[in-house]
Amino acid sequence: MSVVNQNIDSTALFVIQPTNFCNIDCGYCYLADRVSKNSMPFEVADRIADRIIEHKDYLTKKTVVSWHAGEPLSVGISKLGRYFDIFEKLHDHGIVFEHSVQTNAMLINQRFAEMFAKRKIKVGVSVDGSQEQHDYYRRTRGGKGTFEKVKSGIEILHRNAVSVSAIAVIHQKTFRDPDAFYDSMLDLGIPYVGLNVLEVEGASRTSYLTSDDPRAEFENFIEQVFKRSINDGSLAIRELVRVLKTIMFPKIKAKSAEAATGRIITINHEGDFSTFSPELIDHEVLDLGNHIIGNVDGSGFLTSLRRATTSTYATEIRRGVEKCSSDCEYFDYCGGGAPANKLLENGAFNSTETAFCRYTVKSIFDVALRMIAEDSSLLERAAQAQWWKLLYEEL
Repeated sequence: MSVVNQNIDSTALFVIQPTNFCNIDCGYCYLADRVSKNSMPFEVADRIADRIIEHKDYLTKKTVVSWHAGEPLSVGISKLGRYFDIFEKLHDHGIVFEHSVQTNAMLINQRFAEMFAKRKIKVGVSVDGSQEQHDYYRRTRGGKGTFEKVKSGIEILHRNAVSVSAIAVIHQKTFRDPDAFYDSMLDLGIPYVGLNVLEVEGASRTSYLTSDDPRAEFENFIEQVFKRSINDGSLAIRELVRVLKTIMFPKIKAKSAEAATGRIITINHEGDFSTFSPELIDHEVLDLGNHIIGNVDGSGFLTSLRRATTSTYATEIRRGVEKCSSDCEYFDYCGGGAPANKLLENGAFNSTETAFCRYTVKSIFDVALRMIAEDSSLLERAAQAQWWKLLYEEL
């Protein structure tokens, strides 16, 4: 089932935040409460699993349960393992899903790796490129770089045949040396990387996105890593796969998961949950209040989502998407943008262009089109890449 009704989508992703705590102190972190050592009680995890089972007729064919937020591994291997055990009941009800864990890899050891391998859990590692690029922002609370520890964690995962991908926050240090960034991903054995920009989000209030000055540098970086990905075919870049998918299959129109009610459900350690952009679970807005639509101890997901569709902020989000649809030539690639960025940059959900979309949508799409126009054999070479098959997933 793809749509519950015209205003509610089926759920593809549950973002579960077992703790706000993080064991490092990245300079760009959007979490305000990352020193709090709270953790999700087992009773809450059990209730979440029950709510997902109740919601099973409103899930996509394959649902992802992503353990995210602060540092999920900081709850300890026994507690994290118990969470996974609790979710086994989903299989008993015929729910097809997979766990993923987003980690800074600082706490990875043999025991964690064995558990991930045994349970076939996909692991996303936050690593920002070369040691110099990574350590610029990703530091311990004592101010030391974290790259060497992260590298060690990734090596342990590889030795245990754990599926590893990466998310990298790219910044001006990264822009200046795209080859160092790309080489580091190859050296770390990363097969797939997503490029996140340094955005104004949550507690992070400093970003190059507030100025168009770095866009030329940014676009040059994107072009260079795209070229290398196409020419050697070994490293899949999320943004390249997405833009080529839009170009190759123009009849398939993008839809922003973050702007679709119910497509993403984010649940914090207390069982409160929200929809739309995951970051919104922590935000309160004057006149709109917070964006929590329920708690797993209360009504189920569907009942809460139905109420949410009539809320002021959900209406404003839909109006913002409608404006994007009518005003923006990139809409088929973007699908309406990210509500969290619209709110934090423009002060309103009912708005359109953000600096975030100028960089992550418009610049990236323009770079790809320019590359194709200037190189007639580019798509042919790209089709030989190991990652080309990703374009056909979920068509």
